[in-house]
Amino acid sequence: MKFKFLYVLIPFVLVSFTPIMTNSDSRDRNMDQFLWVYGHIAKSNPSLLDPEEVSNYILDASNRLLNGNYKLSTCIMKTESHFNNIKKGDSNSSYGVGQMHREAMVDSCIYLGLRNCNQKYLIRKMQKDILFSIELSIGYMSILQKHYGVHNISKILASYNSGVYNTDHSRYSRAYVKKVYSCIKH
Repeated sequence: MKFKFLYVLIPFVLVSFTPIMTNSDSRDRNMDQFLWVYGHIAKSNPSLLDPEEVSNYILDASNRLLNGNYKLSTCIMKTESHFNNIKKGDSNSSYGVGQMHREAMVDSCIYLGLRNCNQKYLIRKMQKDILFSIELSIGYMSILQKHYGVHNISKILASYNSGVYNTDHSRYSRAYVKKVYSCIKH
Protein backbone atom coordinates (compact mmCIF):
# COMPACT_ATOMS: atom_id res chain seq x y z
CA MET A 1 0.00 0.00 0.00
CA LYS A 2 2.81 2.43 0.78
CA PHE A 3 4.23 2.07 -2.73
CA LYS A 4 0.97 3.06 -4.45
CA PHE A 5 1.27 6.46 -2.80
CA LEU A 6 4.77 6.92 -4.28
CA TYR A 7 3.54 6.03 -7.79
CA VAL A 8 1.10 8.91 -7.56
CA LEU A 9 3.42 11.35 -5.77
CA ILE A 10 6.62 11.01 -7.88
CA PRO A 11 5.04 11.90 -11.27
CA PHE A 12 3.26 14.84 -9.63
CA VAL A 13 6.52 16.15 -8.14
CA LEU A 14 8.41 15.77 -11.44
CA VAL A 15 5.70 17.51 -13.44
CA SER A 16 5.43 20.29 -10.87
CA PHE A 17 9.13 21.19 -11.03
CA THR A 18 9.78 20.72 -14.76
CA PRO A 19 8.47 24.17 -15.85
CA ILE A 20 10.62 25.86 -13.23
CA MET A 21 13.75 24.18 -14.58
CA THR A 22 12.78 24.88 -18.19
CA ASN A 23 12.04 28.56 -17.51
CA SER A 24 15.36 28.95 -15.72
CA ASP A 25 17.28 27.32 -18.59
CA SER A 26 15.42 29.46 -21.12
CA ARG A 27 16.10 32.62 -19.13
CA ASP A 28 19.83 31.76 -18.92
CA ARG A 29 19.97 31.06 -22.66
CA ASN A 30 18.16 34.33 -23.43
CA MET A 31 20.57 36.23 -21.18
CA ASP A 32 23.56 34.59 -22.90
CA GLN A 33 22.16 35.57 -26.29
CA PHE A 34 21.48 39.13 -25.13
CA LEU A 35 24.99 39.51 -23.71
CA TRP A 36 26.54 38.11 -26.90
CA VAL A 37 24.65 40.61 -29.11
CA TYR A 38 25.15 43.48 -26.64
CA GLY A 39 28.90 42.79 -26.48
CA HIS A 40 29.25 43.03 -30.25
CA ILE A 41 27.23 46.23 -30.39
CA ALA A 42 29.04 47.92 -27.49
CA LYS A 43 32.47 47.14 -28.97
CA SER A 44 31.50 48.21 -32.49
CA ASN A 45 29.62 51.41 -31.76
CA PRO A 46 30.17 52.79 -28.24
CA SER A 47 28.31 55.98 -29.16
CA LEU A 48 25.04 54.14 -29.85
CA LEU A 49 22.36 55.72 -27.67
CA ASP A 50 20.52 52.61 -26.50
CA PRO A 51 22.47 49.40 -27.11
CA GLU A 52 20.09 47.44 -24.85
CA GLU A 53 17.07 48.30 -26.99
CA VAL A 54 19.00 47.52 -30.17
CA SER A 55 20.18 44.18 -28.75
CA ASN A 56 16.66 43.19 -27.75
CA TYR A 57 15.31 44.23 -31.14
CA ILE A 58 17.92 42.20 -33.01
CA LEU A 59 17.04 39.14 -30.91
CA ASP A 60 13.32 39.67 -31.46
CA ALA A 61 13.59 40.21 -35.22
CA SER A 62 16.00 37.27 -35.57
CA ASN A 63 13.55 35.03 -33.74
CA ARG A 64 10.63 36.18 -35.92
CA LEU A 65 12.38 36.22 -39.27
CA LEU A 66 15.59 34.11 -39.14
CA ASN A 67 14.69 31.06 -37.08
CA GLY A 68 16.56 32.60 -34.15
CA ASN A 69 19.88 33.04 -35.97
CA TYR A 70 20.83 36.16 -34.04
CA LYS A 71 24.55 35.63 -34.62
CA LEU A 72 24.11 35.83 -38.39
CA SER A 73 22.10 39.05 -38.25
CA THR A 74 24.34 40.67 -35.64
CA CYS A 75 27.54 39.84 -37.51
CA ILE A 76 26.26 41.01 -40.88
CA MET A 77 25.26 44.38 -39.41
CA LYS A 78 28.53 44.64 -37.50
CA THR A 79 30.54 43.87 -40.64
CA GLU A 80 28.50 46.19 -42.84
CA SER A 81 28.27 49.32 -40.69
CA HIS A 82 29.29 48.73 -37.06
CA PHE A 83 25.60 49.38 -36.24
CA ASN A 84 25.67 52.86 -37.74
CA ASN A 85 22.33 53.40 -39.48
CA ILE A 86 23.40 56.80 -40.88
CA LYS A 87 26.39 55.36 -42.76
CA LYS A 88 26.26 55.33 -46.55
CA GLY A 89 28.23 52.86 -48.64
CA ASP A 90 31.35 53.85 -50.56
CA SER A 91 29.43 54.67 -53.72
CA ASN A 92 26.47 56.18 -51.81
CA SER A 93 24.33 53.29 -53.03
CA SER A 94 23.87 51.32 -49.80
CA TYR A 95 22.17 52.45 -46.62
CA GLY A 96 21.42 51.63 -43.00
CA VAL A 97 22.91 49.16 -40.54
CA GLY A 98 22.78 46.42 -43.16
CA GLN A 99 24.15 48.64 -45.96
CA MET A 100 21.30 47.61 -48.24
CA HIS A 101 20.99 48.58 -51.88
CA ARG A 102 17.75 50.19 -53.02
CA GLU A 103 16.37 47.06 -54.67
CA ALA A 104 17.05 44.96 -51.57
CA MET A 105 15.29 47.55 -49.40
CA VAL A 106 12.19 47.43 -51.59
CA ASP A 107 12.23 43.61 -51.73
CA SER A 108 12.48 43.44 -47.94
CA CYS A 109 9.76 46.06 -47.50
CA ILE A 110 7.36 44.10 -49.71
CA TYR A 111 8.33 40.81 -48.01
CA LEU A 112 7.59 42.33 -44.58
CA GLY A 113 4.22 43.58 -45.80
CA LEU A 114 4.91 47.26 -45.20
CA ARG A 115 2.72 49.84 -46.92
CA ASN A 116 5.16 52.45 -48.19
CA CYS A 117 8.01 50.86 -50.13
CA ASN A 118 9.13 54.00 -51.93
CA GLN A 119 12.94 53.99 -52.13
CA LYS A 120 13.43 57.59 -50.98
CA TYR A 121 11.10 57.05 -48.03
CA LEU A 122 12.89 53.83 -47.03
CA ILE A 123 16.31 55.51 -47.16
CA ARG A 124 15.18 58.41 -44.96
CA LYS A 125 13.41 56.11 -42.50
CA MET A 126 16.42 53.75 -42.28
CA GLN A 127 18.73 56.67 -41.52
CA LYS A 128 16.39 58.11 -38.86
CA ASP A 129 15.28 54.90 -37.17
CA ILE A 130 17.85 52.21 -36.36
CA LEU A 131 15.14 49.69 -35.41
CA PHE A 132 13.48 50.11 -38.81
CA SER A 133 16.89 49.68 -40.44
CA ILE A 134 17.43 46.47 -38.45
CA GLU A 135 13.98 45.16 -39.44
CA LEU A 136 14.59 45.73 -43.15
CA SER A 137 18.07 44.21 -42.99
CA ILE A 138 16.90 41.09 -41.18
CA GLY A 139 13.90 40.89 -43.51
CA TYR A 140 16.28 40.71 -46.46
CA MET A 141 18.36 38.06 -44.69
CA SER A 142 15.13 36.10 -44.25
CA ILE A 143 14.43 36.30 -48.00
CA LEU A 144 17.90 34.91 -48.68
CA GLN A 145 17.48 32.21 -46.05
CA LYS A 146 14.26 31.04 -47.68
CA HIS A 147 15.91 31.12 -51.11
CA TYR A 148 19.05 29.15 -50.15
CA GLY A 149 17.88 27.21 -47.10
CA VAL A 150 18.57 27.67 -43.42
CA HIS A 151 21.88 25.80 -43.39
CA ASN A 152 23.51 27.35 -46.46
CA ILE A 153 25.07 30.26 -44.58
CA SER A 154 27.93 30.79 -47.07
CA LYS A 155 25.49 31.34 -49.95
CA ILE A 156 23.33 33.62 -47.78
CA LEU A 157 26.38 35.71 -46.89
CA ALA A 158 27.73 35.87 -50.44
CA SER A 159 24.29 36.88 -51.71
CA TYR A 160 23.83 39.48 -49.01
CA ASN A 161 27.19 40.94 -49.99
CA SER A 162 26.87 40.92 -53.76
CA GLY A 163 23.22 40.33 -54.65
CA VAL A 164 20.90 37.35 -54.85
CA TYR A 165 21.91 36.21 -58.31
CA ASN A 166 25.49 37.44 -58.21
CA THR A 167 27.21 34.88 -56.00
CA ASP A 168 30.21 34.17 -58.17
CA HIS A 169 32.29 33.82 -54.99
CA SER A 170 34.80 36.38 -56.10
CA ARG A 171 37.74 37.07 -53.86
CA TYR A 172 35.78 39.97 -52.35
CA SER A 173 32.77 37.75 -51.52
CA ARG A 174 35.02 35.06 -50.02
CA ALA A 175 36.72 37.66 -47.82
CA TYR A 176 33.33 38.97 -46.70
CA VAL A 177 32.05 35.47 -45.86
CA LYS A 178 35.25 34.76 -43.92
CA LYS A 179 34.94 38.02 -41.97
CA VAL A 180 31.31 37.37 -40.98
CA TYR A 181 32.08 33.74 -40.03
CA SER A 182 34.92 34.97 -37.83
CA CYS A 183 32.48 37.26 -36.03
CA ILE A 184 29.93 34.46 -35.59
CA LYS A 185 32.53 32.23 -33.92
CA HIS A 186 33.53 34.88 -31.36
